[in-house]
Amino acid sequence: MMRKRKQNLPHFYLPPLVYDGPEIVEDYHRRLVVLFVPWADEEYIRDAFGCESHIEVWMAYLRELKIRSPEAHADLTKLLEGYTRIQNAEAKLAKRMESIKKARKELQIDEEDEDLLKIQRRKVEKTRHKRNKRKLNEVQLEIFNEIINGRGPSAYGRKYGRNWTQAISQLFPNLKILKISGQNLPSPEFRVLCDNFPNLTLLDISATGLVDLTGIVKLQRLEQTP
Repeated sequence: MMRKRKQNLPHFYLPPLVYDGPEIVEDYHRRLVVLFVPWADEEYIRDAFGCESHIEVWMAYLRELKIRSPEAHADLTKLLEGYTRIQNAEAKLAKRMESIKKARKELQIDEEDEDLLKIQRRKVEKTRHKRNKRKLNEVQLEIFNEIINGRGPSAYGRKYGRNWTQAISQLFPNLKILKISGQNLPSPEFRVLCDNFPNLTLLDISATGLVDLTGIVKLQRLEQTP
């Protein structure tokens, strides 16, 4: 009686190439060599090429392959370049998601505003997108670019010009907690803030240079000002 046997296949992982020490770089190239260079015994791969490191083996193999088969060399190079682009894109997306997660935690984003910070794959109609961007004023456009470029919550610590509070309120109209310690906040800007954030329960305006609290009575839900 014959029994089916499950075939055992090795799992291969090629990590991103990070120049963080010679051991890491050597390990990266060892994985490339094991995956792409023909061999019978891994222990003798370097001896077969007369090299001391897997980095040298990989470079020697690419040179030989380019001479022996330019098409195969081009295919292999294209494959690795594409794999690297995917890794970089995934790393960039993960970093951006982490920045958004941190921003949501620091700004205490309301559930109604949560969709504004979600990354969604969608088709953008370029003409309409450009037309809508032209409607933004200078401050709104600066904030928009900061968010799109994934610079994270630290961007809000910058010194924005006039009407920056109104611009942010249009992005997060239901904001409940706002911490702008150290941000330049003239009295007229503070009055605009009070007009545009009626749902605030906590407001940190320490070290802003503000001396006139006219307008704060409009923040009926305010519970705490550090």
